[in-house]
Amino acid sequence: MHRDYVGLASAFLRLAMAPNVVVGSSDISVSRSIGGVPMGVDYGWEKFFTSIHYAATSTERLQQRLQVVVSGIDGLRRDSFPRDDTYERFEKLMTATKMLPARGTEGRLAATTSQMEESEAKQWLQEALGLFSDVAQAYGKERARPSSFPTYPKAT
Repeated sequence: MHRDYVGLASAFLRLAMAPNVVVGSSDISVSRSIGGVPMGVDYGWEKFFTSIHYAATSTERLQQRLQVVVSGIDGLRRDSFPRDDTYERFEKLMTATKMLPARGTEGRLAATTSQMEESEAKQWLQEALGLFSDVAQAYGKERARPSSFPTYPKAT
């Protein structure tokens, strides 16, 4: 089980240290902020980064880590994801982690994740990491675009 945490942390660190190193599809849509409200893949990357960082460094049970990850990325909209299929996977994660009704002061997320077996929580954490990978690749591609590099005056 310890190796799984090390693998998760290793993957997270590779993504965090080299977000501009990307592979995969170029079918990406990235949007910018509108009216000062952060939107787009860059916002999605920020929310996933914080949540996955917690999951990779925490010593809490997997169910608790999953609860914190989902709560950190809850509310992301379609424009925070590079492709429709990535957003659909995100919606499945949200549905799967909020299936049970709230109990007492505990919301649906806590009620659902607390009842999961460790193997199921691990599966959904791996899916969250996969989603973060997709968002991080799109974020790296956007940051690597030539228009994002500074222009220097021509030497005379």
